[in-house]
Amino acid sequence: MGGIKGNYGMFTSVDLPTGASILANDGPNIPVIVDDRKTSKIFPDTDHMGLFDNVWWGLASRTSDQFRNGEFNYGESSAFNMVDLQINFGALPNCHPYRSNLDVLQPADGIDYDDRSYLSENHVNNPLRGSFSYYTGKNFFVDKPVEAGTELFLDYEGDWEQHGFPREQDYFSAAALGRKWILAALEKEEDDESCTNGNKNDPNTILPTDDLVNGAKALLKLTRIVSPESKLDRLGYDNFSYDDYEDTIDNGIYQLEQLTSRVLSLLPQTTDDWNKIYKRSWEIYFDRKTKIDPPPEKSIPDFPSIMDVADAMYDVSKPPPKSIQELRKTGICLDHIVAGSSKAPLETETATGQNIDSSNNMTIGRGAIAARFLPKGGLIVPVPLLHLLDRSLFEKLPQYIFSYEGENEDSFEEQILNYCFGHSQSTLVMCPITNAVLINHCSDRIGRFPCGSGGNGPNAEYRWASDSEWDIKTKETLTMTFDELGGTNHQQQHRMMSMEIMATRDIEEGEEVRTLLKSEC
Repeated sequence: MGGIKGNYGMFTSVDLPTGASILANDGPNIPVIVDDRKTSKIFPDTDHMGLFDNVWWGLASRTSDQFRNGEFNYGESSAFNMVDLQINFGALPNCHPYRSNLDVLQPADGIDYDDRSYLSENHVNNPLRGSFSYYTGKNFFVDKPVEAGTELFLDYEGDWEQHGFPREQDYFSAAALGRKWILAALEKEEDDESCTNGNKNDPNTILPTDDLVNGAKALLKLTRIVSPESKLDRLGYDNFSYDDYEDTIDNGIYQLEQLTSRVLSLLPQTTDDWNKIYKRSWEIYFDRKTKIDPPPEKSIPDFPSIMDVADAMYDVSKPPPKSIQELRKTGICLDHIVAGSSKAPLETETATGQNIDSSNNMTIGRGAIAARFLPKGGLIVPVPLLHLLDRSLFEKLPQYIFSYEGENEDSFEEQILNYCFGHSQSTLVMCPITNAVLINHCSDRIGRFPCGSGGNGPNAEYRWASDSEWDIKTKETLTMTFDELGGTNHQQQHRMMSMEIMATRDIEEGEEVRTLLKSEC
């Protein structure tokens, strides 16, 4: 994870060949059933789920076997949505709709995914039921060669369109305009001999790049001026339907302000970049032409395609790869810990006093295993947090959404709350979006948790990232009142705080990382 002053992305520090897996199954999918009918009495005008809507995955991600097989009976109601929160590469990468380099596969490790098992009678005696997700993480991999220092992008598809970022078709539209500029030279000097060796006539003689730059800037400035709400008055328009024209006008303004502006934003802003695109388009065209052998009935046009120009626009605009030195200076490693089987045994007594038979050496499941030596005082993993102002939105969902026999009549809390931080006297919860969720609790209170005996105990601790450069919002957020946080949440809809997990002693490679949660257990 690289970047400074709160603006960061995901980068690779090594060259990656096509198909290389990245942090495969490094954290759980956490299924969540969202009831859109539920409203909050806390800041009722706030979109409480806005932060989570930006990162969790919907139906297309195929998170649940029960959901795929139609075993949930909320299909007739649009009020319920089945989603899942996938940490790390499911939540942190930036989007690039034209040149994403990440793809994803569902886990294929033979695990029988069952996100309802903690409600099933077959698991009634399992003390761990409901405490963690049975879904391992998705397998993220690169779908093209990626050079060291390059940012890793995930294609959000239509989900990112609502934020106003250019779409793939916007790149092609911008490339179509650039291609017209290139073709202008060919139309003027179609028979010029220089047209056969790649030294095409300079299109500046037809349409100077200064005109392109200034015209695009002027149009973009106009499209970004928000139209007033009153677009059409009723006076003098008695001969036609006012409502029909109003809808047409609204659609036209949307096309201009939301779609055309995206195309204009992709056009080069300097004459130098226009000339680079011109040169690079021909390089891509001739490189492609030498690698293909078209059938006799087909011929290759004697000029770059729209995709050639779009690729050229991308190549010219993309930043160069970061050096290893820069990544070390501004980046944070996300692979210090990996998912593995925890050796921590179950506690010998539950919070309610129920004794558990530990003769079978049952452990607490998965845990965070050190992938390398981690020195005392070092940062193990960053913990960006998504905050929810009203935890009741994740509580007391009705059981009738399940259709299997023997369902429990009691309501239940969403499993995601087991991965989040909060306080019993507050409605605020904060949910991590890195593999910090793998780290298990380890008490140093002798006699209650076996992992705390023998002098081993916890080897890591949480702290606020208030003095870090990678998230400068935390320090300010910690000074806010709840009302101030709610107001900012409504206006900005972005993350506001983060934690860090630090090593409290040297941790050897292969050792499990555990923390002591300073709260009731």
